[in-house]
Amino acid sequence: MSFRPLCPICKSVTILAQITPSHLGFHIRTFECQLCSDIHQIVTEWDDPMKSREVAGWLQGELRAPT
Repeated sequence: MSFRPLCPICKSVTILAQITPSHLGFHIRTFECQLCSDIHQIVTEWDDPMKSREVAGWLQGELRAPT
């Protein structure tokens, strides 16, 4: 996830400071504003990268044994 929310205080782009495991299937992403130092947290679903649509296509089509 490359989503970077805007700061709710000054509306500048935030940076991802930390990802904390939470309840089963969820994690907390902590974003920090470089301008006003506001801390913003959101809870998101944990996406398994091996189950993504892009990886599934790669595994089914492009992955080959070495020759």
